[in-house]
Amino acid sequence: MKYKVGFVGGGINSVVGRVHKIAIEMDDRFEVVAGVFSRFKESNKKSAEIYNVRKFYPTIKDMIRNERLDVVCILTPTNRHVYDIEECLNLNEEIVIVSEKTIATSLSEIKTLKGYIKRNLFVTYNYTGYPMLRELREWVLNDKIGKVLNINLFMPQEGFLKKANNKKLAPQDWRRKDYEIPTIYLDLGIHLYSILSFILNSDVKIKSVKSLNKSFSQWGVIDSVSSILLLKDDIVVNIWFSKVALGHTNGLEVEVYGEKGSLRWHQLEPEYLYYCDDSGNKLKLDRGSDFVIEARKERYNRFKVGHPDGYIEAFANYYYDIAEILKNRESFSSVFVFDFADCEKGMEFLTMIKEGEICC
Repeated sequence: MKYKVGFVGGGINSVVGRVHKIAIEMDDRFEVVAGVFSRFKESNKKSAEIYNVRKFYPTIKDMIRNERLDVVCILTPTNRHVYDIEECLNLNEEIVIVSEKTIATSLSEIKTLKGYIKRNLFVTYNYTGYPMLRELREWVLNDKIGKVLNINLFMPQEGFLKKANNKKLAPQDWRRKDYEIPTIYLDLGIHLYSILSFILNSDVKIKSVKSLNKSFSQWGVIDSVSSILLLKDDIVVNIWFSKVALGHTNGLEVEVYGEKGSLRWHQLEPEYLYYCDDSGNKLKLDRGSDFVIEARKERYNRFKVGHPDGYIEAFANYYYDIAEILKNRESFSSVFVFDFADCEKGMEFLTMIKEGEICC
């Protein structure tokens, strides 16, 4: 059985639309059958043609009333998510929502959604779909590196300073506006929260935090954040996310240091996990290594080792997990998928980092 999906947003001119369309159908668990791809009529129509989707509609209301959908994917800009989710659930409170991160721009918006949400909302944090990042999590949880002492999470990008043809590239409109929580937190910071809670397999409880928020670019919004956190289990976490780090198209890196060893994963080398033990021995692991626990599973090996998986496959792994939840609705949970409760905790985390700002 394929679950029938409708897209809201995600047209051909969007950043994420094509990625979601390919990823959601990669393992043959979902089929995109309709969409409100764009508020512009021609773009909406063209998107349906290019995506080979039979039907497109001018409004969410028209789509939900005319289609028997199992899932609606919310792929509009972040500041639209809460409104689009509310509209979908007002029309059909049983429908499953899969939303791009984040589902809101503040804790107050999260609270407005609480009256709508039952157990039918999931948010895509695709980086946690990378097999070797999942492998890193397994090594941490299986005590391969001992007690965790320090975690470094970096997500530097260059988009706010990058030039093309000697002209600075203009970010999308929604990225040039800050809210109660700055947009860079909602765009990049939330990914680092998802990775942190994922690899620790627990709520992230902060004992203390200090943050430096800076605006370096011409766009007048916060574009670089550096934070140091002390968690309640005495793990020290260093976080840096930026839109002004020239030389980094996407430098996502995860480092975990324990009493017995360390682990490092870099998105630009997604197939490798680097391990070092307390005797100085070093290993470079991939999906085919003997020591690997999670990443050797058949579901991650669509093709043999040596032919790298990547960003879209990570998204597909995440959608595979959502399909497993829908298949087993009585349990309706997964260690790999983030739900509404996780979103609320993530927004609390971002709020604490923002409120930990120091003067500069």
